[in-house]
Amino acid sequence: MTLDEILRKKLTDWQPTSPGRNALAVEFPEGEVPADVTARVVVDQSGPVGLSVWEIEVRRAASHMAREKGLADWARRLANRITGLLEPVELLEVDEDRGVAQLRSRPPSSKDRLRFYHEFLLRRDSDQGSVTVRRYQAEIGSSAREQIAFDITREALIKLVTDLASAE
Repeated sequence: MTLDEILRKKLTDWQPTSPGRNALAVEFPEGEVPADVTARVVVDQSGPVGLSVWEIEVRRAASHMAREKGLADWARRLANRITGLLEPVELLEVDEDRGVAQLRSRPPSSKDRLRFYHEFLLRRDSDQGSVTVRRYQAEIGSSAREQIAFDITREALIKLVTDLASAE
């Protein structure tokens, strides 16, 4: 089974356990592709077509991260691969010493006096890696921001998680 087939099945079979925020964990069994990746999607609401997502986290084990040339290279390739969101994503900052990189929507969306953007935080510690995706809103001209849920179709979510997990 491919990653997108596993995600599609998990999303189809998944039933939130309670009203409000719920987490869907996806662990890929031994022998499946990729066995060294786990994903967690925190959902505020689920509908027949899409989800209101609070956070996405994809973890990549050492065997998966060994293919990466470095944090900056991983971040650049990831920014180029992500195409299914409202705004394009670009590399904002890399701190190789701390093992952290940040991608962000460029340019952010705007409505009234608010701007909206996705932020991707990449972490690489020892040989493992993770990517966390969140959406924020901020008043134009202010540095204060607030995390918000973002709406995404099931198909776009599958593509995004597949993009985050891919080593290519």
